[in-house]
Amino acid sequence: MQITRKEYENIISNLILETIKIEQQIDDILSNYFCQQNAKSEEFCNYILFNERITFEFKKDIICSILNNNYKSFLKNNPDFIPLISKIPEHRNRFAHLININNMERDVMIENKAKIWSGIDPEIELNNPTIELIIFKRFKNGKPRYVGYRRKDFDIIQINTIKVGGMLHYVKSLIFDYPVPPVE
Repeated sequence: MQITRKEYENIISNLILETIKIEQQIDDILSNYFCQQNAKSEEFCNYILFNERITFEFKKDIICSILNNNYKSFLKNNPDFIPLISKIPEHRNRFAHLININNMERDVMIENKAKIWSGIDPEIELNNPTIELIIFKRFKNGKPRYVGYRRKDFDIIQINTIKVGGMLHYVKSLIFDYPVPPVE
């Protein structure tokens, strides 16, 4: 059964909303990590974190460095944190920016047994017209390349995104409860 347009829009909007929440959590953690005073924390956000040149990827790298240098036990106890948080911007950018192909183009791909690359599975073959698959088209070197997501892929991404949000909530409490003393 095909994913309906409404289901697709709900799935995508929920996933994008979750990534926004995660980025806000990261902003909060970083601002409080570097600035314990509320006024300075707000200033840090305004001048640095909310600058469009500071990407989610860069913020993720900073938080991972802080954890790796000062809270290694968290990473030891949560070995999937870095791989999970690293996938979030990749999926979010696909959902926000790639072209979702229409049913007619999808049917032609199925007929031609086109191969689809997925961020979840290394390869998905479209040989079953009933497969619940959303296909995005991107161009690489001027040629179309297709990225497919099944309903269960969306579920996995959503579960992992919520899991990362929970882990970040714990990281925030770690940093607030056990701050790293300043270097003198």
